Amino acid sequence: MGPAGWLDRGRRALYTWWERSAVPRRRGADAWNPFREWRRGSVAADMQHFLRMDDSWGAAATLRRHLSERLPGRLFAGLSDEALPARLLERCPEERQRILAEADALCEGRFDLLGYRGLTFGDPVDWHLDPVARRRVPLLHWSRINPFDVTLCGDSRLIWALNRHQWLVLLGEAYRLTGERRYAERFEDTIRDWIRVNPAGLGINWASSREVAYRLVAWCWALVLFWPAPVLTADLVTLMLDEMRLHAQHIERYPSYGGTPNWPLTVEASALFYVGCLFPELRRAAYWRRKGQALLERHILADLSPEGRFGATSTSHHRRMAEAALHMLVLADRNAVPVSPLVRERVRGLLHAALPLRRPDGLMMQVGEAEADGEWMLPLLPRHGADWRGLFAVAAAVLAVPQYAWAAGGLSSEVVWFLGTAGAEAFDRLAPAPPDSAVFEEPAPGGCVPMRSGWERESHQLVFGSFGDRADAGGEDPLGIQCATFGEPVVIDAALSGPAGHREWQAFIRMTSQRSTVLIDGLASGARPSDQPARRAGRPRAVLRQWCRNDRFELADADDEGSRGLPQPVVHRRRVVFVKRAYWVLIDDVQGAGRHRVDLVFQLAAQRAQLDASLWATVWTANGPGLAIKPFADLALRGTIQDGVHETAGRAEQRQPVRTLCYSAEGEAPMRLVTILFPLRDERAAPPSVTPFADDRGRLSGLTIDDPPATILYSDHSITVEAA
Repeated sequence: MGPAGWLDRGRRALYTWWERSAVPRRRGADAWNPFREWRRGSVAADMQHFLRMDDSWGAAATLRRHLSERLPGRLFAGLSDEALPARLLERCPEERQRILAEADALCEGRFDLLGYRGLTFGDPVDWHLDPVARRRVPLLHWSRINPFDVTLCGDSRLIWALNRHQWLVLLGEAYRLTGERRYAERFEDTIRDWIRVNPAGLGINWASSREVAYRLVAWCWALVLFWPAPVLTADLVTLMLDEMRLHAQHIERYPSYGGTPNWPLTVEASALFYVGCLFPELRRAAYWRRKGQALLERHILADLSPEGRFGATSTSHHRRMAEAALHMLVLADRNAVPVSPLVRERVRGLLHAALPLRRPDGLMMQVGEAEADGEWMLPLLPRHGADWRGLFAVAAAVLAVPQYAWAAGGLSSEVVWFLGTAGAEAFDRLAPAPPDSAVFEEPAPGGCVPMRSGWERESHQLVFGSFGDRADAGGEDPLGIQCATFGEPVVIDAALSGPAGHREWQAFIRMTSQRSTVLIDGLASGARPSDQPARRAGRPRAVLRQWCRNDRFELADADDEGSRGLPQPVVHRRRVVFVKRAYWVLIDDVQGAGRHRVDLVFQLAAQRAQLDASLWATVWTANGPGLAIKPFADLALRGTIQDGVHETAGRAEQRQPVRTLCYSAEGEAPMRLVTILFPLRDERAAPPSVTPFADDRGRLSGLTIDDPPATILYSDHSITVEAA
């Protein structure tokens, strides 16, 4: 840690000490003066005129009147577009209906959070309660609370998800669409009650600056969405604005420095930029805007290469960075804040780098850490973390890129909320088009290798591995696969495809057979026995050795040393061969010595699966297409299909069906398993005839396939595909 880091720690410690001593007396009878920080412009002089006459109501009314003339023009264009309700009804009726349905449930006190459905927190809402664990966090200074102490807090993330108040934005959208007073009344009750029972600096809801930032961004949107509502009186506006100032002050004092990539600091920078743009009359506004913009631009330029590769092996981090960058670009344009053209180019590169992971059905393959409910900075419409369509739609309208319009699959409500009618028209002027080529030269977000037959709705796609210094972050398997055939997902990663994506779920599932990977002695690739020390930071566990292609096949060759911690260490090498862009061959080599059990596991998204006596497995999706799977080995194999139900960290309310195909063998290393993955259009299609053959040592060295006719030859050093 350098001098700047020690200075920051000292500053935080000083602020914490001062707050602890000041909190007991902060809310004294004469302590609250919400107007003292409004130091700029004519509004300050006008308010002071009323304050000298001890007329706080007149000062509050002056502030509200001043902001009424300016605030709608400072946020996003859609929020001041009177044609927005009609435009959404015409262009996005299904999304409009989803917003209203969500808002109705919220008015009834039912919340969908972190995979739970219909949670209730009491009436009135208990803002410090985990209703699942039945734990209520005491109202202590935030620095005295360990939010990850489950005996004290239960699941702090569940409490935080409620207190982010992102659901207030849905209420605001519903109010703008219908004008119904009940949405505004629920908003007013929420704001007044929350401020009353969450004094600044006290309680778990101030224990994370990231959570404070999420709430601040949501309040910025909610304030403007409800601005025309009669319930938004001058006193409520004044109360809310002063609380927003305290939020920004807390973020400034306690930034989340440390970690790469640093998403908490990114969302905190976004919140400061928001407040600095919306309320330039505040004394600290200019500093907050400059500080937020500088941090965001630094992260964009430092964490992204010119091609858009992000520092973390996680598509969720990639998505969140793209979201924060688009918020900054649109808000900067709205407030005439200059942004470097280089930043805009890097944002384009970031989004372009993600296109190879778009599944044929419009969702995204996920690699690396998956956050609960996607963890969007501002979900204008509830979306899973794999659903980037709204993000791509906004990017298409802002950056005028046809490929993003294609990835979006059509206009989304987010475009209208962000950019108004003009944004919808800009989107419509684009001619959606897929990328020029389905051949990729660089790994996609998450450090993975994408392979696909094309960009059509019925194309094939496979994503392989997660490579780099952070390849074990978030619980992903560094040599795992996910694939789709004829546009339908078939082989998935259960840790990333579940509804909640809790870290406990990822940590549990990575140690089990519920992964599309190879298990050695019962452990997933990269998992380690509990008595083994963790891998030293900065040392890549999985390495992509080769990624090449010719007119007959594409090859990705990688190995993983994550199993060196076993009593008899081994190295797992996996080669993925995409033959004629029609089917895949997996070549798994377990290199080392000693006797080991090897399990070849495929986690299936398919609805139906069957395994015959010859070990051919056929799996079928609900919409028809499927996949034929057949392994070959130089030792005896046995196969099973297991059906079951998994719970997220033991939570019965988050159960999901699971179907797992597993091939097992036991023998002396080195061992080789060769598996063909052959797409099937429908149930009338039959798997091909495949004949393996071995070299002089009896080791598998090739396959002959009858339809389409081909011979695949492989050794430790080369792979050849010969057409018959």
